[in-house]
Amino acid sequence: MMGWTLARLRAEGHRATVIATGFACQRIPTIFPLPHDIAMDEAVIAP
Repeated sequence: MMGWTLARLRAEGHRATVIATGFACQRIPTIFPLPHDIAMDEAVIAP
């Protein structure tokens, strides 16, 4: 049986939904994204 890893799913053309979590006090204007950074699809921010 072969495992369903994120790397395998991505190689087959699938993409996982990426959700960031954090607190409002941690919010910053930008992180100056680098090539290895992964863009978030959604963000959940606690007050």
